[in-house]
Amino acid sequence: MDKAKELLKNGDILKQVIRDMDILGYVGEEENKILGYLIAISRKLDQPLSGIVVSSSGAGKSRLVDTLEQLTPAEDVVFTSRLTSQSLYYMQKDFLRHKLLIVEERHGSELADYPIRTLQSKGVLSLAIPIKNRTVFFEVKGPVSILETTVSCKLNLENTSRCFILHLDESEEQTRLIHRYQRQARTKERLKLQQKAQGIIRLHQDMQRLIKPCAVIIPYANKLTFPANSPSSRREHQKFLTLIEAIALLYQYQRRKIVHNGLVFIESAIQDYEIAFDIFSKVYRDTLLTHHSKSAVLLAKILRLKKSVFSREDIAKFSGWPNYKVRDNIRYLEEAGILRIIRNGKGKRTLYKLNSHLKLTKPEELRKRGTSTS
Repeated sequence: MDKAKELLKNGDILKQVIRDMDILGYVGEEENKILGYLIAISRKLDQPLSGIVVSSSGAGKSRLVDTLEQLTPAEDVVFTSRLTSQSLYYMQKDFLRHKLLIVEERHGSELADYPIRTLQSKGVLSLAIPIKNRTVFFEVKGPVSILETTVSCKLNLENTSRCFILHLDESEEQTRLIHRYQRQARTKERLKLQQKAQGIIRLHQDMQRLIKPCAVIIPYANKLTFPANSPSSRREHQKFLTLIEAIALLYQYQRRKIVHNGLVFIESAIQDYEIAFDIFSKVYRDTLLTHHSKSAVLLAKILRLKKSVFSREDIAKFSGWPNYKVRDNIRYLEEAGILRIIRNGKGKRTLYKLNSHLKLTKPEELRKRGTSTS
């Protein structure tokens, strides 16, 4: 417990998470490791984060969730292979409260989509059923953080809008990295890894037990900007702010505490925003495109185009899509801030460029503005 407390007080916790998950066998995928860990930690907030891990069969989605489960204290995890439409309603009233609920595979659990998103939005489930000439009420309380895995690209948009989408890296480079670890685990090095693994699991479980549920204040919140191109950005903005809160909660032993009317609040630091900015800039594009599948296909074609500057005609020629189809879908990419216009028509071809970051306040801009509420 002393080692866990020292890391919480003085360590770079998320870098430790990356290193430790490597040792446990989940190599590479740094962004997904960090985001998955923060989703699990957010169970201690009043409005936790949730995530859906998406990959093709055999790509490692279960391994990511299994590793996150190992690092979380057993008393804080509820694991299920499948949920029926009614199963959540009949759980004990506080059974899910501040827990990490893991649903191993969404396929077969789709009938539970409605109670899952109700729990995410309202933090409580209620059910009234008639039994022997009287109505009996069942109530299950959250908040609860939910992690699901799926091989399906066709997701319920009502549910995905409430979650982060974690797409696994299925590249050849990542496969080589996994192969290297698999070979290493068949050598004498396996004994060292197994010995380290138990210590790592114990360390993280101790750390998470020491992290106290607490409200978070973001003193610089009013100085932030966020894409407002579509109604879906309302929920994305909420998730972004909650991500900042989850980071501050994880680093609570290194953050300023404020006592007001007997309540203790943690004050988020600019470092929390920097971490959230890096994570969100990488996952927001995938999340946006989950709501617009044709634009996601178009973006994939643009990335394969391998041009820093391009026109609609370039895309149409490369993709084989008709001009009208490119025009309609490129507009969504532009409105979402994924593409920007660098030369606007007027007798010439309109030219586009991929944005390296979306329309979020950059950390250096926030530092210049100052992080106070004034």
